Amino acid sequence: MEERKIKENTRSFFLALLRAALHGDRADLPEEVDWPAVFKLAGDQHVLPMILEAAWRSGASEVFLNQARPAGMRLMMTQTRRTAAFLSLYQNLAGKGLYPLVLKGLVCRVLYPEPDLRLSGDEDLLIRKEDFRAVHEALLGSGLSCDSADPSEELSEITYGGGDLRIELHLSPFPPEEAAYGGLNALFEGAQERAVFTETQGIRIRTLSPTDHLLYLICHAYKHFLYSGVGIRQVCDIGMFSEHFREEIAWDRIRKACEEYRIALFAAALFAVSERHLGFAVPEAFGDLETDEDPLLLDMLEGGVFGAAEEDRLHSASITLEAAAARRQGRKSRGLLAPVFPSLRSMKEKYPYLNKYPFLLPAAWSRRLGEYLSRRGKEVSPAESIRIGKERIGLLRKYGIID
Repeated sequence: MEERKIKENTRSFFLALLRAALHGDRADLPEEVDWPAVFKLAGDQHVLPMILEAAWRSGASEVFLNQARPAGMRLMMTQTRRTAAFLSLYQNLAGKGLYPLVLKGLVCRVLYPEPDLRLSGDEDLLIRKEDFRAVHEALLGSGLSCDSADPSEELSEITYGGGDLRIELHLSPFPPEEAAYGGLNALFEGAQERAVFTETQGIRIRTLSPTDHLLYLICHAYKHFLYSGVGIRQVCDIGMFSEHFREEIAWDRIRKACEEYRIALFAAALFAVSERHLGFAVPEAFGDLETDEDPLLLDMLEGGVFGAAEEDRLHSASITLEAAAARRQGRKSRGLLAPVFPSLRSMKEKYPYLNKYPFLLPAAWSRRLGEYLSRRGKEVSPAESIRIGKERIGLLRKYGIID
């Protein structure tokens, strides 16, 4: 087995600090700490401000804290501005009678002891298709620009940006055209009718019901697991959300939905990581499932926040997505051909012209292959991408996602 890139003592201490941050506690400081490695891991997982706060509360030396404090302070201040900008934007939308559902981000962040230490790169909004034009115009009128050249209600996701704020506007919880996980949308039928209001800093926002939201967090983690990896921050959100809304969640529905889509063992592993390392109890509904969470934890920590720690891992995503899609469609997987010929959905992200001209997919494949080969030995290695892909296929089998 290939040597792990992150030393065990670094992982253990990082997780101890993260657990302390989630509960406002102190962590026991070992005699020797590789602080640069801990801070790098925190940066890769997008939890640096939380780790710094926990390290300070635990009595870490200022000499060590000063190594990463400037970066942590910048991230925290940026997050504070983003939160204020988002709440102002949402208030503006509400003033026009528009109440998109807020997903993840802010809804999870407010549950943390110090919300602005929990970073969000963007904010996600879910709307009905019939509301697209009104929401689109309102976002543009608020000073945001649209990244799509041809935005319409036919797209599953559209991104807007301006200043520190980025908005991902979803017209369905998951892209329906994505064979590997598009079917998850069926789990959220009627979610708009079950939506609830909550209040943050005096602003009323509309969001998914607690049961729908936890199910969405699990499914969203699964989506990223199929790509190139789920980060530990997503497990923090799941643990925090589960604990806060434990009495309001219909756990039998969560378990049934996870079993229907063969992600019950994966969800159980997420809860096991949450209990063992982050201090949250495993829900009773998943307590009967025996699972080995260690391989998933290692995959999380070595892959970065969304498996983006290295280019080779990102390229390996085609292999895992193809395996999951083949299982859902009841066909034989294309295996190692998947990285060469990715799905139309994944290609659209890099080649937006495919949204309008999908028949140009073969030409886009050819261009992508040329770009990939030109970078061999520099940023990417085909052999390493395949190795990572095979290893992660093993994880999909381990957690019952594929046979």
